[in-house]
Amino acid sequence: MTKQGNPTAAIQLNYERFVQSREARINQHMVGGIPDYAFSLDYTIRQQLNQIPFLRKVVEGLLSLRVPLLKIQYEESGIVVGPDQFPQIYDMSVKCAKILGMPVPNIYIESNRSPNAFTFATGHSDQIIVVTSGLLESLNEKELQYVIGHECGHIHNRHVVYNTLWEILTNQVARSFFVRLLLKFGPSRFVFELLQLAFTTTTSYLFGRWHRCAEITCDRAGLICIGDVVSAMNVPARLRLPGATDLDGFNPDAYKNQMQNWNRSFFRLGELLMSHPPGPQRAFAIERFSFTDVYRSWRPELEFSEPAIPLTQIDEEISSLFT
Repeated sequence: MTKQGNPTAAIQLNYERFVQSREARINQHMVGGIPDYAFSLDYTIRQQLNQIPFLRKVVEGLLSLRVPLLKIQYEESGIVVGPDQFPQIYDMSVKCAKILGMPVPNIYIESNRSPNAFTFATGHSDQIIVVTSGLLESLNEKELQYVIGHECGHIHNRHVVYNTLWEILTNQVARSFFVRLLLKFGPSRFVFELLQLAFTTTTSYLFGRWHRCAEITCDRAGLICIGDVVSAMNVPARLRLPGATDLDGFNPDAYKNQMQNWNRSFFRLGELLMSHPPGPQRAFAIERFSFTDVYRSWRPELEFSEPAIPLTQIDEEISSLFT
């Protein structure tokens, strides 16, 4: 008989070397501190926002006060996801965090029939993802993991600061407060209405456009986390059909092609008032990203039958769709 070698001899047991290897793998996907899958228009607009003096610092300060309070609120009113409670959802968050190379976020389930998910974060220590009960009812397991990956993408790309600013600018209660304040100490109502119209138009265009671009970035993060293009393309349609238990008869290719009529329509100007891209546009962008070299570098274990396309080429194609 031949002498058998030690089967554990080839296993790397040096923890420091393991950490270095893991960090090197993660860092190869970071470009200037930004994940390489980020939609270029998202990055460009964020760079413009970063030029506004003290803007990011002020909102980060607000978040540092708000997020700890939100954790207490959701621990009291929601359900905390963990290894011993909804472990299948917890495992999804662990998998997404591992793939993207980020800490595992805290996940809470909120009682709300509307299918939704949203994120709060202050940095690496306080990262919260909230999913509603309506979302759990509407999605299958892989689609839910896609949404968790999408929300992880907001944290991974440090979107949360400007997401919070967007919420403040579009919050009706806050806007009503400032209206009353300005009318009391500021200009006449007519002048104020003009100023408000200019402000609303500017913020809707700049921040709304960025918000839609950020959603494209995070759709890519979701796809990277599940590695299933069809499931990822299903999600925008499912969110338009809350409570649907299945999508029997749904055709993702036909759905994304609906975008052609939308792009030729006068009603496309309505996109300026949207916080998210139209569903067919998102499905189209998800599919196109699946052909890129960057996506394949994140999921090298998957098999692809067609040659990869440079991400820069796909980004130019997607950018032309944004008003």
